[in-house]
Amino acid sequence: MTVYTNIGSGGIKCGSFAQTNDTQVIMTAINQIDASLWQIKFRSQRVPPVTFTCYVAGQQVGTPIVSPTGTGEIRVAIAPGSSPFIEIIDHGIPHYAAPGICTLNWREIQNSQAYQVQQLIGSTWTTLQTVPEKGKGNSLFQTAWLNDQQTYDFQVVPIDAANNPGTPIGWDITIVRHPDVPNVTYTLNNNGTITIAAA
Repeated sequence: MTVYTNIGSGGIKCGSFAQTNDTQVIMTAINQIDASLWQIKFRSQRVPPVTFTCYVAGQQVGTPIVSPTGTGEIRVAIAPGSSPFIEIIDHGIPHYAAPGICTLNWREIQNSQAYQVQQLIGSTWTTLQTVPEKGKGNSLFQTAWLNDQQTYDFQVVPIDAANNPGTPIGWDITIVRHPDVPNVTYTLNNNGTITIAAA
């Protein structure tokens, strides 16, 4: 039996970069082509154009599909008897999104001339960059790419004109881009439909 799970778009808000976490993708048809090849058709509730990416058992299949109509289809090879977890992710209108990159954002701290952006690496706070205070009310720092299923600690240390450090501002960031496989059971009914129930 093959498992099909309707997974919509998802994401987290990281500073000024955001993705929605509402369900948008609907699978409209699942057809078996031969013993190991399946055709999956789907549509997005987003306004076209829409970019789709397909994952089988956590591995991307093919290249992203850009659909001017908001619909798409993909053929995937699935070994007989296997039960992979299938995700169809839509990205909406193509734009600059950074699900693995976070932007730290903090307000101006009185008497600060600069800010040391630090990351906890091992047991040591390591300075990544010193950001000057520009008098604009707030400051930004964009992280490097952060790995999935990892937690990262960052802090910003204000520095005054005499080079004295102030009280740090901290962030704990946990990156989750792909959800765990759900603990459910599947039953193939005589009419060709699949019933999904909590295990």
